[in-house]
Amino acid sequence: MKNNSHAVAVKSRRISRPRKILFGLFAFLILWAGLDVCVYICLARVRRKFHIFRMPALPSSKQIEHFVQKHFHQTWGWDIDEEEKGPLGNRKGHLYQGKQIYKIKVFGDSFAYCDQVKDNETWEYLVEENTGWECINFGVPAYGPDQALLKYKDNNIETEYVILTILDENIGRLLTSC
Repeated sequence: MKNNSHAVAVKSRRISRPRKILFGLFAFLILWAGLDVCVYICLARVRRKFHIFRMPALPSSKQIEHFVQKHFHQTWGWDIDEEEKGPLGNRKGHLYQGKQIYKIKVFGDSFAYCDQVKDNETWEYLVEENTGWECINFGVPAYGPDQALLKYKDNNIETEYVILTILDENIGRLLTSC
């Protein structure tokens, strides 16, 4: 009889399946929170020791004013730095002699500008080297298609062809409104 009552007592102490799941989730959340706190503390120590993970300071109003005076055009927005411009207002590359009509001019975003490469490594420069056609680069990093079009309309340099580079991602950069 003792064996039977012991089996009944053991059986009644078993945890139900829903309670096991709930207990497992609760234990997981406690472990997750503990691990999260440990990682936070470790990263805070790494940040202090190596001076990383810091947000850059916001620009002052004086810095913003200087940027606007130096880089901003009232019709098409920002433009490339004056030191980066060639004699036609384009990105430096080849130096162009005064001509009536050039072959190609290019407008657009950083793809047209060829951000993060040297002046003699742009695709426009390579077109010039391989074809002999002038390919004048008027691209500006982070431009939207509307800005590139406005810059094109203001441009008085005559060419046989115009390339306007538009990437599908640039639709989110449209700044003009009606």
